[in-house]
Amino acid sequence: MSTQEIFLQLLSSPKESNINLALKMAEGMPEINLEEILQEYQQLFKCLISRKFKKQIKTGHIVNLNQPVINASNKKITALPEGIKNLQHLQELNLRENQLPTLPENLGNLKSLQVLNLRENQLTTLPESIGNLKNLQVLDLRENQLTTLPESIGNLQSLQVLNLEGNQLTMLPESIGNLKNLQVLALGKNQLTKFPNSIQDLENLKELDLFGNEQISNFEIIGQLEALQKLDIGRTQLYLAPEWLKNLKKLEDLQLGGNELASLPEWVKDFQHLKTLGLNSNAFVALPESLKGFSDLQNLDLMANQLESVPEWIDTLTHLQKLDISLNQLTLLPDSIGNLIHLQDLALEENRLRKLPESIGNLSNLEHLNFGANQLRALPATLRKLKKLRSLGLYSNYDLSESSAKQLSAFFTNCEVSF
Repeated sequence: MSTQEIFLQLLSSPKESNINLALKMAEGMPEINLEEILQEYQQLFKCLISRKFKKQIKTGHIVNLNQPVINASNKKITALPEGIKNLQHLQELNLRENQLPTLPENLGNLKSLQVLNLRENQLTTLPESIGNLKNLQVLDLRENQLTTLPESIGNLQSLQVLNLEGNQLTMLPESIGNLKNLQVLALGKNQLTKFPNSIQDLENLKELDLFGNEQISNFEIIGQLEALQKLDIGRTQLYLAPEWLKNLKKLEDLQLGGNELASLPEWVKDFQHLKTLGLNSNAFVALPESLKGFSDLQNLDLMANQLESVPEWIDTLTHLQKLDISLNQLTLLPDSIGNLIHLQDLALEENRLRKLPESIGNLSNLEHLNFGANQLRALPATLRKLKKLRSLGLYSNYDLSESSAKQLSAFFTNCEVSF
């Protein structure tokens, strides 16, 4: 290692003693332009730490810059200075909510970087050098203006989380399939038209978000990603549950909201690991019969459908913890709903309910109950049995006497009641 390399290594150290040693070394090394290097650090400090910084850069300031974590979010940064390449010990860089239209090529010099957050900037492209960040594990590019990704992104062999939600991507590079350690890929709210064949090579992918990509022509290729545990294909113009879903036996969380589904096939029961099912904003007029006896289901979202009733067999969902059937057309609930003893959250707002069953008082683990904006005239006395209740929505039930609502509010002293 040359003397100059030793100098640079000491100067980039998070230890003050090493930085002081580097500065002393530089005094006897005319080949080192110390003034220029310190100017780079000064620009870095002003950009990443304090915009109002006008003092001469000192050892303590360099120590701050040489730390493993820098949070420079929401600092109105429009460009990263040349000196960014000096931050050789940087492991986590947060540049969220700035105004960056581009990134410098020398960003690829940050060999220790593990987490890079660029969410909510104005990026339209990424430099090819992004592929040099060999230790990068998390890359957050949400809510930018990206239309393409460089092929070099496939070089990020350590990458585990890639979030590209809310961009303008129409295609993914073929190299995406090289990300063998990728576990989470978020592509929601883009304009994808086709997946590259290589996407099926992401054999460790556990979470995939495709929400709002309505034009994809080869959706069926996703059926090859058999390790998937969480999949969001909401708002993708589905009228039927696609057959390729059957292959994804390890699914724990399936989001199908914002489509035109009115039924579910019987093979849904084959999802033995499924805990969360999102069916909100579809065209269901009744709970799908295929869910009957789905005892492992914990979270069921049927908000904003056209449900007119809840079947008696609802209690066969024996481990249900959260049930959202708000914004439907329900006029009554079955007594069997009181058998859902694990239920913690029950959303019933904006229906046409005129009464609640007495059995609702049996929901001993209920913490959140909302039946606001219904047509209730009275409340069952059994509500007082809900000792764990933390929030209760009574609002906009205009036939409900104010006195009964206030009495209930007074009873639940540790519960937030809205009426």
